[in-house]
This record gives sequence, structure tokens and C-alpha cells, in this order.
Amino acid sequence: MSAKRKTVLKGFDYMHCDDFAKYLSDMAAKGWHFKEWGAGLKFEKGEPEQAVYAVEVFQKASENDMRPEPNTQEFAEYCESAGWKFIDAKQKFCIFKKIETTAIDLYTPGERVNNALRGTFSASAIILLFLYGLNAVLRWSSLATMFENSIFSSSFFFQISVLTLLFVWQLLTLLYGLYKSIKLKKKVRMGEKIYIGNRQDGKYHINVKDIYILLLMILLMYYFYTIDQVALIILNVVIIVGTMGFAFAINKVRPERDTSIAIQVVFAVVLMLSIVIATIMIFTGNGDSSDAEKQEVPLTITDYRECDDVVEETSVYAEQNLLGSVSRYFVYGKENAISYRIYKSEYVWILDKIWEEVVNSKKYNEKVVECTNDWGAQKALRNNIGTYYVRYENSILVFSDDEDVYLSEEQINIILDKLELR
Repeated sequence: MSAKRKTVLKGFDYMHCDDFAKYLSDMAAKGWHFKEWGAGLKFEKGEPEQAVYAVEVFQKASENDMRPEPNTQEFAEYCESAGWKFIDAKQKFCIFKKIETTAIDLYTPGERVNNALRGTFSASAIILLFLYGLNAVLRWSSLATMFENSIFSSSFFFQISVLTLLFVWQLLTLLYGLYKSIKLKKKVRMGEKIYIGNRQDGKYHINVKDIYILLLMILLMYYFYTIDQVALIILNVVIIVGTMGFAFAINKVRPERDTSIAIQVVFAVVLMLSIVIATIMIFTGNGDSSDAEKQEVPLTITDYRECDDVVEETSVYAEQNLLGSVSRYFVYGKENAISYRIYKSEYVWILDKIWEEVVNSKKYNEKVVECTNDWGAQKALRNNIGTYYVRYENSILVFSDDEDVYLSEEQINIILDKLELR
């Protein structure tokens, strides 16, 4: 027995409202008749019908409307007297079905174009454009100012890629709406029939929005693949599933406007607090000494110099992506401590930029000694507190011993072998 009802997860924007109407008419021709919104578009099985639908953008409605509000219902009554049966409304969309052959147009062509454009350039759309743009600029700025800490971070590139894609998508949506409205208004002035959309010819058109969603999903999967923090992966999955679940629930329940706004604000606050608390717990747990002791390091103090010190604690931080990797090691004994970090990349320009940053970070030390030959490197420097900056073709080493030891050739060879930099 075939299903009598089905829900389709499909969306349209205001500059494609006639595509929306055509889609509903095409579904009716197949025997699927639109009934209402829910978690998606709800259809009911019936006899095939050559129905005519109208999807209008009602300016007095709000983006937060999950159901028809009083002003929308008042508008619907007027439209029904004009020969159109009101089906449902959500946000600024109002859906009507033609029931009278003498039904008149609900808006003039010029009004329809203006309504679609104003719906596209809503306050929420402008705010989103600003927020996406501001956050993208801030992230790109941090890449420029904290290059060595960002360039190999999958988390950072996930954030910057998502924010950039969201900003570009929002900008393109607004620009497309403006471009489309200009073309449509020209047709209106020339007395031509207008179609607000791009599928009137019935041919298949690629949905740019679907491409963006695909790109975001690919970025998300890559991010999950590259990060080592299982807890962070779980946290991100919970956030995504929770947000999708909330969106599904609020669209299914369809509360009134004021209730919807209040629920969304509460959810946003709870989500942000939960993320902050969970992140603090994750990184606090990672900093626990009992965990740190279990982390293996390639080089300890006793590997390259004679002493009776015993390693009490180690700390390892490593990140990598398609551009390269960075590993930071801290080794603490009872009396001594060493730290070293290794940058690796096949891209010379990346290492050049990192080298510039790490070398400039020693500018508070005036007594810098060149020791390039000792390390057999392209360039090697030692500052007056015993930190070595060593540059090779595909790697950079920053090595520091708190005892201010001047390393011998034998010690350097041991360090290079242990760190696999030869």
C-alpha cells in the first residue's frame, strides 16, 4: 500500500517564489497536493490535478513567523475573495491555490518584484551578512598576525572556511536578488510578463545553495578526520545534531511569533553556555598531569646531556593539515626542563613566513649568535638565553634548554636523529 502523505525537505528563497509555485503545481500534477508546512513541505496523495498555485511574499509578515499570524490571515481573507484559496504561510511566504477561473492577480508585477527584493534584503539577511563578514575578516586578520599558530590548525581553517563560505553565499544571494530585480523591473516597464525564478523553461538548473551545503559538509568531514581530539569531535557532532534537532522541532511545532523568538533566544544562550563549559572541561582535562605523563616525546633531557634528572611530566601539542604540521613538546624534570617545536611543510613560502615570525620573537634579545654550520642547516641562530632557531629546507626547529646549554656537535647530532630532521 503506497503512502498517503509525505514530507519533502525542500526550500526556496524569495527571488524564486515562482519556482516554488511551479514546483507545487508539478507535484499536484503527479497527485501530490501541498497541505502545510511542518519540518518540511507536507503533501497528501490524491488525484492528479492541473492546479495553479501562487506563492507571494507578504511584507507585513516576519522572518520569525512559523505559522500564519493575524495580519497574514487578514491578507488571506482578502485573497480568497479574489479567487485564491489560502493554503499556508511561513516567514514571508504565503501560498495560495487558484479556485476561480476569474481570479485576479494578488499584486501587480512591479509590486511582486519589489516584495521579493525587500524579502531578500530583510533586516535579518543584512545582519547575517555583517556578522559573517565581520567574523571572516577577524579570522583572516588573525591568520596574518598569528600565522605560525594558525596555518597548520584544522580547527582554524574549518572556521575560516565556513565563515568565508557563509559570507560569500549571503553576499551572492543579495547581489543575485538585486541583479534579478533590475532585469525583472526592466521587463515590467516594457510590459512583458515576468517570472520570479529561473526554472520556467522546465530544464534542470543547478541549485547553488546545494553546492554550498555540500562544500560545508566536506569541510566538516575533513575537520573531523584531521583533529585528534575525540572529545572535540563528539562536541561538534552534538552541537550539529542538537541544532538540527532544534530546527526540526521548532518547524514541526510552529509556535507563534513571540514564542518562537523567545525559544530561539533561550536555545542560543543555552547552546553558547554549553559550548563554553564543555570546551573548558575538555581543555582542563587535557591539561591534567596524569594524562600528560602518558604522552610520549621523541627527545628527553637525558638523551643528549648527562644528568641524573628524571622526567616527571611531558606535554605534547600537535596539529596538521594539507599545508603541513606543527608539533610542540614540553619536557619537565625535577631540576631541568626543555621545550622544542617543529614545523614541517612542503611549501617554502609557509616556512619563510613562520621563520620570520619566530625569529622576530627573539628581538628582545640583543646577543644573537649564528651557528648555521653547527646544525648543518640553511640558517641557525642562538639567542642569549639558549634558544636555538634552526631552518632546514622543509622544516624549522625551535629548541630551548632552561640550563642555557651551548650544544656541542655530538649533542646536536643526537637531537637531529631523535627528532628525525636529517
